Amino acid sequence: MCLLSWRSGPRKNNFLGKGQAEQVFIYILALLIFALVVGYGYSAIQGFLQQQERISLLSTKQELENAFRQALRSYGDVMVFDEKNPLRAEGLERICVVEGKKDSGGIPAKYSNEPLLADAWNSGGNLVFLIGEGIDSFSVTNITVQNPCFDVVNGKVMNLKLEGKGTSVLVSLP
Repeated sequence: MCLLSWRSGPRKNNFLGKGQAEQVFIYILALLIFALVVGYGYSAIQGFLQQQERISLLSTKQELENAFRQALRSYGDVMVFDEKNPLRAEGLERICVVEGKKDSGGIPAKYSNEPLLADAWNSGGNLVFLIGEGIDSFSVTNITVQNPCFDVVNGKVMNLKLEGKGTSVLVSLP
């Protein structure tokens, strides 16, 4: 008997002691609190980024509306958005300008390959489309369009020219 107890050693309890159970509970609670803080932080950061994107879109829209108004007011006034003076358009892919339908002819070739632009042309309104993940637009008055769409590269439009003609605004490449 003595030999048997020597080999098996002292009897071990398979259950955790009271102190060890409390320690495991504290670790699990700390892990849960950490996960909640990280999850909340991630969702807050995503909300801030979405809000920044909306503010950028509104800023671009306001700047373009002001540029159209300014060009319309004065004959010969030219606003060029190029490398030296780019139009900030973060979050956008393209900006398209549609001169509304003025005659009963067919859809002009410059609008025919874009269904959105063709529909806008058929509606008869002069519209500026800000195209990104979604599409936003605003109405402008008295425009003549030579080039309907302008690409946004690295969050900037660098090839847009607005020229005041007294009663209208000519939209073209610089």
